[in-house]
Amino acid sequence: MALSDVPPQQIFFQGETLLALHKDMAGLNNITVSAGGDTLGFIFDTGANLSTVCLSVAEKMGMEIIPSEILVGSITGEKMPAQLAVCSQLSIGKIVVKNVVFLVFPDNQLSFPQIGYKISGILGYPVLEAFGEIQITREGTMIIPQEYSAFSEPSNMAMDGLTPLICLEGDPYTFDTGADHTMLYAAYYQDNREDIEENYKPEKIKFGGAGGMREFYGFVIDRSFNISGKEISVEGVHLLKEKIKETETVYGNIGQDIMGQFGKMIMNFDQMFILFE
Repeated sequence: MALSDVPPQQIFFQGETLLALHKDMAGLNNITVSAGGDTLGFIFDTGANLSTVCLSVAEKMGMEIIPSEILVGSITGEKMPAQLAVCSQLSIGKIVVKNVVFLVFPDNQLSFPQIGYKISGILGYPVLEAFGEIQITREGTMIIPQEYSAFSEPSNMAMDGLTPLICLEGDPYTFDTGADHTMLYAAYYQDNREDIEENYKPEKIKFGGAGGMREFYGFVIDRSFNISGKEISVEGVHLLKEKIKETETVYGNIGQDIMGQFGKMIMNFDQMFILFE
C-alpha cells in the first residue's frame, strides 16, 4: 500500500475559525490555505472524495510525493492517472491539519486554457469531515465553530463512500459545494419522463471538470425543491437522459444555485445533518 507508512490525519483547533470565501473565475468558492511557506486559494468542495492538488503546487508547498500509479474517476466518467502526496502540515485559519493526503495531477489535467483557468488545489471530504461542522453564510463566510448546532429532526445526510448525500423530497442527491449549478441525472429523468418529454425538447448538454468535457443528450428544465419548508425554484437546470457512470443511482447533484438562496447552510458530520436557515 502506497500510504502504509503515512501517519493518520490529525487536526488541531485553536478556536473558532472564520474564513472568507473567494469566488474564482469559474464561480467556485476558494478558501485560503498555507503550507511550506506558501499561501494559496483552494476550492472548498464537499463533492471531492479526496483532496486534490496540481503537481507544481504540491512541489511548491513542500508536499512529499509518493510514487504511485492510480486511476481516478472524474465527473465526466473518464479515468485519469494520478499520484499521491502527503502534506505534513496544512494551516487553515486557526486550524492545523497534519498528514493530509492529496491526489496529485499534472498541471495540464487541472487547467482549462480555453478560459485561462487553472485549479491549484481542492479541499475534499476527509479534511472537511474532520472539521466536525461547517457553516456557510450567504455573505461568503465559512465558520468552523467550536460548539455544534442543535438539530432535532431525523438525519437527512448520508454517505456514499466518501460522497455526502442529502435526501430531498424522499430522493437522494449528492451535495456539492464545488458545483456552481445543480444538475439532474438519469434516475430523475426516468421517474419524470412523461412530464419532461411533454414540456421540454431534448438537446445536447456539454459539461466537464477535471478530466475534460463530455456531451450528453438531455433537457434544460425549470425545477422547484421544497427545502426546510421553503419552496426553492431554479431555472435552466441541466437534466441528463443517460447515466454518467453505470453505478450511478442518485437523482442529481445540488449546487451553489440552491445553497445561495438561504442565509446560512450548516453541514454537521457528527450528527449527519444538513440544515438551511
